[in-house]
Amino acid sequence: ELRNNTFSGSEHEDANEYIKKVLEIVDLFHIPKITQDQIMLRAFPISLTGAASRWLRNQPSGLITTWEVLKTKFLNKYYPPARTAKKIEEINNFQHEPDESLFRAWERFKELLMKCPQHYLTNIQKVILFYNGLDVPTRQILDSKGAIPSKTV
Repeated sequence: ELRNNTFSGSEHEDANEYIKKVLEIVDLFHIPKITQDQIMLRAFPISLTGAASRWLRNQPSGLITTWEVLKTKFLNKYYPPARTAKKIEEINNFQHEPDESLFRAWERFKELLMKCPQHYLTNIQKVILFYNGLDVPTRQILDSKGAIPSKTV
């Protein structure tokens, strides 16, 4: 399964999504006396191809000793802070599209959040950003249903 789900490091690939996919696959295996950390340190490298594989092979030996270190280095390389900043900006600038249903707007907003797990927004901040991005008629409808802080994410 891992060999069919590879990451090469190209710009169109999403490093966060890729890590989630590998974790889903690895979670299927439970080997006695082997930690998930050990499994990820062995499984993740064989799922990389091309530039990503070369990048990992070129890391100084002994530097990557835990999955957390590998994941952090991988995300710093393939999901750099500038990309995170761009995704956070997209979240902060969310706007309700013309003729878009409230449900679809909410789904689209949640997709933006999922594409940037490093957003570190609280639930109330998410609700406020979403609410502020809605068009006036939709906000008026929501306002008639009660205070926004009482809504749940």
